[in-house]
Amino acid sequence: TGPEKIYIFLKTMPMKNRTVLFVDDEENTLKSIERGLRKEKFKRLYALDGFEAKKIIKKEDINIIITDMNMPGMDGLSLLNWVEKENPQIIRMVLSMKDDTSTILEAINNGNIYRYIIKPCENRELKSAIEQSLEVYELKEEKRKLVNKLEEYNKTLEKEVESRTNQLL
Repeated sequence: TGPEKIYIFLKTMPMKNRTVLFVDDEENTLKSIERGLRKEKFKRLYALDGFEAKKIIKKEDINIIITDMNMPGMDGLSLLNWVEKENPQIIRMVLSMKDDTSTILEAINNGNIYRYIIKPCENRELKSAIEQSLEVYELKEEKRKLVNKLEEYNKTLEKEVESRTNQLL
């Protein structure tokens, strides 16, 4: 049998199958986000601190996390570092009032985040950032699946080469 053809189709999954976790210690901020995104098709979950967020991440299939930086107990950067180690496939974003360059650079460099949004922000800016993040998530998932297929195909080829080598010997 010859090599099978591998076709690449980028198909975005419906947003209703995706989950975004918002983490902020200010309940009014979370309520405002919920009001602004109530018509969106993706699932929205909320946590008031990093510890609650960790519990949710362990139970739910989270695709994107958007966290505040300054929170009591566990700050946003610590949470993002934990997420990166435990669930690196989750797209990590910051939504914070801290707008100084050093904080933003630290979050980007140490937290390995996709985006840093300064609040208050407009709903359409947040929606756009989430949509872009979901597209990035889909691309990463597609890449992971393709790499797995290539690895399987490579193993099959190696077995075939070994078999033919043995036949020749």
